[in-house]
Amino acid sequence: MPLSPYSIAVVPAREIAQEVAVAIKAAERETIRPFEVTRSLLCGRQRLGNLRYALDQYRLVWRIRWRFTKDQLLTVYLNRVYFGDDTFGVADAARHFFGKKPKDLNVAEAALLAGMTRAPARFSPYKYPDAALRRRNEVIEAMRLQGAISAEEASKAEATPLGVLPQATR
Repeated sequence: MPLSPYSIAVVPAREIAQEVAVAIKAAERETIRPFEVTRSLLCGRQRLGNLRYALDQYRLVWRIRWRFTKDQLLTVYLNRVYFGDDTFGVADAARHFFGKKPKDLNVAEAALLAGMTRAPARFSPYKYPDAALRRRNEVIEAMRLQGAISAEEASKAEATPLGVLPQATR
């Protein structure tokens, strides 16, 4: 039975590698969208077509922005975002794809996960490794352009293979 984002334990931000937050911010052209967090908090992705729901969501975004810091919103997002293969949250994704805890992820691994958030099926390292590698390198380049990592770190991360666990050992 697939996991639900509502059944996953929350991992505090201090237990997630800083590289993951930096990669997520670089992968998303804007900062974490409060609408995504609001949608996730209200009821997942099931009710997107309802106009009343959309208006409630819009009103709630302002309350969320007023009440929570960007770091708190990022923590919620990192614990609930879908990475494909029935993995929700960065802790589940780190264990699933790399066999690691989220605080042990390196720049290349964090960039791969961050790149997958846009389209988990299209950037799956198992089904489409070339697309996943291209997207990971785009995120690494965005991190470099934003000054989050040096050019040397970026070239080193881009040169590393995807490094995901074989599907049979997950």
